[in-house]
Amino acid sequence: MTRTIAGPTTAGGPAPAATSSWVGRRLRGWVRPVVSLVAGLAIWELVGQYVVTDRTFFVPFSDAMVRMYELFASGALVNDIRVTAIELVVGYLCAVVIGTGIGTAMGLSTKVRSILIFWVDVFNATPVLALAPLFILMLGIGLVSKFAFVTFVAMWTILLNTMQGFLHTDKPSLEMARSFGCSPWQEFKWVRLPYAIPTIAVGLRVGVGRAVAGVVVGELFGSTAGLGYRLFASRDAFDTAGIFASIVVFAVMALIAVNVMGIFERRLSSWRQ
Repeated sequence: MTRTIAGPTTAGGPAPAATSSWVGRRLRGWVRPVVSLVAGLAIWELVGQYVVTDRTFFVPFSDAMVRMYELFASGALVNDIRVTAIELVVGYLCAVVIGTGIGTAMGLSTKVRSILIFWVDVFNATPVLALAPLFILMLGIGLVSKFAFVTFVAMWTILLNTMQGFLHTDKPSLEMARSFGCSPWQEFKWVRLPYAIPTIAVGLRVGVGRAVAGVVVGELFGSTAGLGYRLFASRDAFDTAGIFASIVVFAVMALIAVNVMGIFERRLSSWRQ
């Protein structure tokens, strides 16, 4: 009679070999992005030092970092980041509430969809650069206009993805739920919503990128603080290093926001399963 020998285990968790394997996979997943980042920054530095040497038009990475340190030390960049972060978070959250709410109504109701789809297509296709001055003119150069503009820019992607998520609910699953006598709320909770979540999550992640773009455009057209304001102020002062320093901070903020939404997307997907 043969006897199976169980592998090593530890109380309350996986075996050490399994844990080390998981850590190894996680570390390998970071290698390529880190190498790509280092290579890109090295190319930037070399081009600035030896190819485009006119500091009026281009600066190496080291000069941008020195200027960033100076702006941080003076407190100016800290305040700009705070203002931009507030505009981004508030505007994006408003876009999520409005986009998912209207998108759900359009996905579940043919009447609502037929009434609103024309306007959704019109506003979604309108260039944001054409509308930014209008928001500034109506609401001023304060935070309110930035909240409204970021919401407007980000909400359409979220709305359309939410609508499509509910429109593509699995029909056999719906018929099975109805055959078991599920109420409309139970049908929504256990069938429609789980099928829509992956598409909604993609819209939320893409909407973050749109929101960051909306913050930049809104601040460029009129503001008294923020990273977009810092870009314009650096341009007017011919401070090329300051321009690149602001762009780097913008890129870092966008990267953090997108990765946070990626984690949220994976959590939603695991809930669906």
